[in-house]
Amino acid sequence: MLKRTEHFIQDLIKINDECEPVESELDGPHIKLFTQRDEASHSLAKFLRTNDMCYFIIGPRSEHPIKIVMRGLPRKLNVDVLKKALVEEYEFVVHKVVQLT
Repeated sequence: MLKRTEHFIQDLIKINDECEPVESELDGPHIKLFTQRDEASHSLAKFLRTNDMCYFIIGPRSEHPIKIVMRGLPRKLNVDVLKKALVEEYEFVVHKVVQLT
C-alpha cells in the first residue's frame, strides 16, 4: 500500500513506466497496488524503497496460513491430542489449536 500524497498520480505513472504494470485502487489515505506475480511485487517493493516512497506491504495470499475449522468433534477431546495427531500422522504445520465452546 502506497501512502497517497499530493502528487500520487505522477507517482503511479512513474511506477507503471519503470516497473511492470500494476493495478491500483484508492483506499482512504492509501493506494492499494496489485501485481500479477509475486516476483513483480518484490521488484515493486524495491522500486518504492529506492525512490523513498512511503509504503507498507501486506504479504501475498500464497504466504498466508490456512485456517481450518473442524466441526462435530467431541467436547472432551483434548486439543493437545488433536494437535499431536495433525503433526505426527498427517505432517501438518500447526500454529495453534483452539477449542470453541
